[in-house]
Amino acid sequence: MVYFISYTGNGGFCMKEILKVIATPFVALWKWIKETAWVQPLLIVGVIFGVIFSIPTITTWINDIIDYFDDGLDYYENINLSLSKAYKGKSECDDFFVAYEKAQGYLNGDEDFSEQDYTAFKNKYGEKFFLVFAQSECDACEEISDALEELKDNWKKYILTEDGTTTEKYKCWSIICNEDLSDSEEKKYTDFKPFEYILNDHSQFFEDMQKFGKINTYYNNLSSAEQSVQAGYIENFMGDISSIHTPCVVLFDLTGKESSNGADWNYLANTVFFSIPSSSSTNDVTRAQFLAQAWYGKKDFQIED
Repeated sequence: MVYFISYTGNGGFCMKEILKVIATPFVALWKWIKETAWVQPLLIVGVIFGVIFSIPTITTWINDIIDYFDDGLDYYENINLSLSKAYKGKSECDDFFVAYEKAQGYLNGDEDFSEQDYTAFKNKYGEKFFLVFAQSECDACEEISDALEELKDNWKKYILTEDGTTTEKYKCWSIICNEDLSDSEEKKYTDFKPFEYILNDHSQFFEDMQKFGKINTYYNNLSSAEQSVQAGYIENFMGDISSIHTPCVVLFDLTGKESSNGADWNYLANTVFFSIPSSSSTNDVTRAQFLAQAWYGKKDFQIED
């Protein structure tokens, strides 16, 4: 078959003729497929199998994209005390620490605060709860969040009281130290980062954490080397924000029951820890068991005889 490409009078080939030359084989192929009945079912079957065999690859590709953008904070975001408006002291995080300072002040015998302040804190945030400081791109934060979800979803499974019952409800709050805020609000933080405002405005809690964090039963049960690491992490909360170690788990206990730290305990917070021991960190269930031990003051959190 011979094709002729016409030449235009203005010094160039006719584009229409060129496209015709290029398209002709494809047109012929399409015509042959339409006119050849047995080819069409084969093509349909081929397309179907092609789609089926490509599903695992597509699924993997989608999951990889999801994993790439997943910062491991999903659970924490659902229970988050937001830093939004921290620049003017009106964030949910600010509200928490203001309420804490009043309730702890009452326990300390400060006449500026009343039992009503204590009760208000308990009613709003819980009779007993974990407070977790977390950050994005923190593998240990994600492991603890999975364990906390396991604890929440199967709460009765982890009850460690002598009679196997409890009136306490599982409760947890989080503070995401590097929380993503809207672009318009981010512009407000030219002097300090959002969490730096919290550290500056509510140093009382972090000063308290330096005290109760190094005298509670869990701390006392650690080896001297482990105590040194724990103490360093606690002290870092009063330093440069870039040095803050997460996850940091703080257990608050307002049940009025005798603390695992002793009857004379005078802090709203019961204990603080930054990691789950490797012996308990094999999967979500064993990590949840360790958190339950913290909640009930058992094993590593129990006063040694």
